[in-house]
Amino acid sequence: MAFLLVLAVLLIAYQLCLPGSVFQEMRADNKRRKQSSRDVAEKLAQLHSLTQQEREVLRVYVLERAYERLQNPHDAVIRRLIDRGILRPVPSLPSDGEASAFSVAAWTRSYLVSRPELLR
Repeated sequence: MAFLLVLAVLLIAYQLCLPGSVFQEMRADNKRRKQSSRDVAEKLAQLHSLTQQEREVLRVYVLERAYERLQNPHDAVIRRLIDRGILRPVPSLPSDGEASAFSVAAWTRSYLVSRPELLR
């Protein structure tokens, strides 16, 4: 009986270390879930710390329901919003050297629509 118990413990220990095992997959999935939660928390924190200029830009997209808008891609405020993943270029619309079309990311829009006080 003790032999079977030791054998079961060794088998489980082996499965824990085996690449591609259920245990390894569960561990990797848990790690991905934690990283995803951190990423979401980080993005939401960015929306809570917008500068007044960034709020002014986003107000048009969210409160006035503009889905695409021409912006100067060289403007520092627009660049910051792009770099943080809040604004995204719209490649299907033409652009010239001074203005390009941008849209607000879907996650940003849905969060700010539910919390318009962040744009004041």
